[in-house]
Amino acid sequence: RIAAGGDNAELDTLRSSLAAAEEESTLAVSWARAAAKDEAEEVWAERKSALEKALHAERAGREEDNARREALEATAAAAAAAETTRAMSDAAFAASADDDLHLKLTLATADAKAHAYAAASAVADVNL
Repeated sequence: RIAAGGDNAELDTLRSSLAAAEEESTLAVSWARAAAKDEAEEVWAERKSALEKALHAERAGREEDNARREALEATAAAAAAAETTRAMSDAAFAASADDDLHLKLTLATADAKAHAYAAASAVADVNL
């Protein structure tokens, strides 16, 4: 019986050791999971940061492209407006020159007619 009691004590010791080993295993698995989760979160945070930086750089590049395009469009519009203004000025000058020429011809014709009438009147006065 003493031997049986010793076997029970040994059995209890083995059971305690087994329970302690299972607890250690559970804790080790839990710690490993926590460490893996922390590492995964850290990797995700780094990846997210890299993606956000890439997105920011892409947006900045697009904004720069849009600004360059808008500047080119504004320059082209200004050049077109300047060309239109120059063309209108040239047309106005040409029309003004034509009007001046027309006015000069009209005045010259009127002057010539006035001289002709004056000469005819002088001749008529002499003939009287």
